Amino acid sequence: MLLYNIAYAANAGANLADKIKIQLINPLIQGLFVVAILIFIFGVVEMVFKADSPEGRATGKRHIIWGLVGFVIMIGVWGIVSIIQSIIP
Repeated sequence: MLLYNIAYAANAGANLADKIKIQLINPLIQGLFVVAILIFIFGVVEMVFKADSPEGRATGKRHIIWGLVGFVIMIGVWGIVSIIQSIIP
């Protein structure tokens, strides 16, 4: 009976980790992906509409760069979370 309880507790922990990933981490990562893409698109639009102004182009370029940096960071976070999830039983 004790072995069954230990196995059940280990399985419950895995289910909790899966629930945390599904309910908390995945929506957070997806939301930050959306924010990074919106910043990138905003930078592109800003660069196009303010093409005649050097300040506008520089600001647009900064938004594009920071959008790409955010996107790369979120890809890294997504990979790290996947690695951790594959390591934890």
